[in-house]
Amino acid sequence: MNLWFTGDDHFEHEKVIKYSKRPFASLEEMHEILIENWNRVVHPRDIVWHVGDFSLGKHPERFTRVLNGQINICLGNHDYKRKNKLILLFNWVGDVRYLRYKDERFFISHYAHRTWRRSNHGSYHVYGHSHGDLPPFRRSMDVGVDSNNFTPIHIDEVIGRLSNSPINDHHHPDRE
Repeated sequence: MNLWFTGDDHFEHEKVIKYSKRPFASLEEMHEILIENWNRVVHPRDIVWHVGDFSLGKHPERFTRVLNGQINICLGNHDYKRKNKLILLFNWVGDVRYLRYKDERFFISHYAHRTWRRSNHGSYHVYGHSHGDLPPFRRSMDVGVDSNNFTPIHIDEVIGRLSNSPINDHHHPDRE
């Protein structure tokens, strides 16, 4: 079993292709590539933490049926209209989640935070919403599809990318 992060798929949202400058000719092509990339890395018994904005359409179940893994979701701004439906489709649904993995801790949210739970103790923060427009800040990063080749990112890769980043010591901002 592996653990993956992803977000901001925006299934059934044709305008996201233009807004986020995605390299797809059509909504159908975007769906095909997102599903193919997801299922290429995520296996049925894996766990996926989605950081929100899963689908803007009326039928998100159309996608949860074909995507591998046990999917949990931190709700994004576009998910709230469908919250009651999403509760039936995902293993866990909420606003933020704090996760332990081996000896590491993760704060999961749709939105980027400047400080987060235990950030001054080296915890990591994964988020979406910004579609790759925000640079990483300390031990935080955008795990949405626009920042990761339209593919979920493995938790060990997140640790590998961020483990040498400075700890967010918000109690002593004059220290580096």
